[in-house]
This record gives sequence, structure tokens and C-alpha cells, in this order.
Amino acid sequence: MLPCARRHRSGRRRLASVPVKGLLCLLGLLVSGAGQAQGAGAFDPFGARIEAADGREVMARIVGHDGKVLRFVPLHQEREYAVPFEQLSTATREQILEHCPTSFLQLDENWDRKNSHAGLDNTTIRDLVKLLGLQLGASSRLRGFSQSDSFSRAWLMRFNEFEHGWLYGDRLDRRTYLFDGIYYLDPLQEVRHRLYDALEIGRSQAVVTDGFPENSFRLWVFPVRGEYRNAHGYDTLALLSGYNAIALMVDRKDQVVAVECLRTSNVGKRELPRPNWEGSTIHFLGLKKKFAADATVLIHTKEETGTRSDEGVHMTEVMFYSSDKRPLSYSRMYMPDGLARIIAYNIYTNWQ
Repeated sequence: MLPCARRHRSGRRRLASVPVKGLLCLLGLLVSGAGQAQGAGAFDPFGARIEAADGREVMARIVGHDGKVLRFVPLHQEREYAVPFEQLSTATREQILEHCPTSFLQLDENWDRKNSHAGLDNTTIRDLVKLLGLQLGASSRLRGFSQSDSFSRAWLMRFNEFEHGWLYGDRLDRRTYLFDGIYYLDPLQEVRHRLYDALEIGRSQAVVTDGFPENSFRLWVFPVRGEYRNAHGYDTLALLSGYNAIALMVDRKDQVVAVECLRTSNVGKRELPRPNWEGSTIHFLGLKKKFAADATVLIHTKEETGTRSDEGVHMTEVMFYSSDKRPLSYSRMYMPDGLARIIAYNIYTNWQ
């Protein structure tokens, strides 16, 4: 178990609002400081010095903020506090706005334990390593896809140590766009509310895809309403209306971390750009594999453009053909690079 994983456990804490005196109400936790905020290079949201307007300060783990209210848990405490920005020192406000994400990816506290089914010969693991290699910068070595297990281990060595930054969400002014108005770490309830007219009642299931962190994600699958599809463009694959269903993968705090769009009717034959490879995994988030040896699964991944965040987002397309070469489904998965790094680390640590 990594120390950082326990420090960012997903237990739901009671929120304590501090509407009047803010940090001054935390007299048992605050101490007199030197009036100096942390240097920019040393800022750590998981161990930040929070300074009040009067110079008192407390060391805390930041939970999130919206530019108006800061939420944090003092170190060695369990209670979560919400403090208006105007009750913080100018230096603390500036540091949070410049360096602190508004939210963080939340994993299960035991997500990185050794998997009993470990092995790089697993077909989904092999597909994932190829996908992650292209997504995270090994494309020049993977063009031919004649990948051996020895190369898999050598490339995964890049992710042999966990980095806290992989858990960071976006800063206030740089949001990571996933798909059709959905952003990284958007609260699930907000997305459902925005897409109320587009989605039917959904169902959820635990994400058990090989290589993904254990007990950390759920997949919500929502059918797209027929009338919405007709009104917004049935064949427009860049929009939600182009698909029969959308699958939203959420973390332990019900924040959206990845999206998979599923088209299963009027699929048509679609030529995927090169490079692509023939794999076995039809849906990565829902863990669906081909059911016949002579069926065909073509996979292609590429970087998306247009995001304002510092992190990249890759779109992975999958075409699934039956044994007699009939197109059965087409899907797109949108995954941010930070999540891809966590999966690569998990495969290196627990699946070899």
C-alpha cells in the first residue's frame, strides 16, 4: 500500500461550514505563523500551509475549491472545513488559484494491492499496454505492434513510482474536456442534470477491467433517447446523438473520469485511421471481449485537441466485426492521460 493512497482515502467526511469567523474558529488547530505562504515550487495540496487573513495558519490536505470557498481537512484530523476565500491571506489565495486543482481523483484506499490474476499474457492487459504505450509516448516503438512481454516490462518501468500529481484535477481556468460538454471530474449528478432530456434511466456496475485500480470505479450506462438522436443528428459521431448509449466511469466521489460512447445499430463499416491494431477488447470500461476467435476487433487511439488543460486526452476507437465480417458495434473511449498513468503504474506494480 502506498503512503499517498492512504493519505487520500475516500471516506465521506462531515462538512463543517465556517460562515462567520472562518479559520479563527479553528483555534485548537491554528498556530501563529510567520506570515509567509509556501513557495510556488513547494506547494503541495496534500500537505499545504493554509494561512488566515490575521496570519494564523494550519497544515491541511486540500479537498477542493471553486475560487470562492476552500475545502480542506487539517492534517491528523478527520473533519472537513469550508472557508470563504476572503478569510484567507492574500498569499494563500493567490497560491491556491495559481497552483491548486479544484478537485482530485478519489481512489479506494486499497486500490494498489497485488492482483491474484496477474500476468502480461492477459488479452485485455496486452491491449491496454499497447493503448497506453501510444497514449503516453511510446508510439515510435509500437508502430508495428510486434510487442513482446519483455518490451512491455521495459516500457512500463517508466511508471514504477507513483506520483501525487496523477490524482490532480484541473485548475480553475483550465478544464479538461472529455466529450460533448462533459469535463474531467464533473460530478455525475450535474452531468445527469445537464443531459436530462438526452438520457434514459441508467444502470451502474463495478468496473472490473483487468489493470484498472481495484474497487475504485463504477460505470454508469445510459441509453440515449431516440427523439434526442433524431433532433441532434443520428450520424454525428462527434456528438452524443450519434450513439445508442453513453457510459460514464466515476471514481469513489462520483466524479466522471472517463467516457465511452457506444453505437450498436446502423453501425456501418468504418475505416479506422492508421496505426491501428487487431485486439480482443471491445469495450475497455465495461470489459467486453470478442466471443469468437475469428471475430475482428480493430483499435485505434489518438490525442484529442481543443482541451485547455495541461493534461492530454486520448480518444480510442474500436470497430467490432462478426465472424462473417458484419459490423456489430463502434465505440469511442475518452481517457485523460493522468488516469492512463495510474493504470500503467498499476499494471507494472500488480500485473507482472
